[in-house]
Amino acid sequence: MYQYPLGHYCLDFYFPKISVCLEVDGITHLGTDRILQDEERDKKIFRNYGIKTYRIKDVSFKTLEN
Repeated sequence: MYQYPLGHYCLDFYFPKISVCLEVDGITHLGTDRILQDEERDKKIFRNYGIKTYRIKDVSFKTLEN
C-alpha cells in the first residue's frame, strides 16, 4: 500500500503480510541530522509495530525511467 498512515508517521510503501516498509528517500534525507532522525524513526516503528524499514534513494527509481 502506498502512503500508509501509521500513528503520526506516513510510510511510503507498506507490505502488511510481511511487516515491511519501503521508504524512498529524496534529497531532503541526505543531511547528517536527517539520517539520524530517519534511523531513530525506523527503530521506533520496529519497536512499536514490528515493521522493518528498508530505505532506498529516489535516484534508483529515476534511473529506471531512462
